[in-house]
Amino acid sequence: MHCGGTRLMAGLLALTLAGCGGMQHAMEHYSGITPVEVAMADDSYRVFDKPSDNRIMVTSSLGSAANQGALKGLTLGIADTTPPMMRFRAAAEHYLKDRGRASCRITSGVLLVQPQYEFRYAC
Repeated sequence: MHCGGTRLMAGLLALTLAGCGGMQHAMEHYSGITPVEVAMADDSYRVFDKPSDNRIMVTSSLGSAANQGALKGLTLGIADTTPPMMRFRAAAEHYLKDRGRASCRITSGVLLVQPQYEFRYAC
């Protein structure tokens, strides 16, 4: 295998491991938390709140997640089907406001695994 192929394989391995790490993180921190459905203009989102850690995980609705996965599969993974983080952040902010925590502010956000974002917040 030439250098380009080796670099490609290393990159794919890193992406695979990053995805596994994100899934592991989600399972460790949000296992057992019942999601709350948040309806937004663009979609519905599922919010997993962990107020003891000031963190929220926001995922696409089950239907949207399935559609994103199907599109990614049809394009052999070439198409970026991840919706922009700002949509998930807006759902997290909406959730906090609806729960009487309008004074809370999102301080950071990260893509855990497509389509799951985690946000930290401070109140």
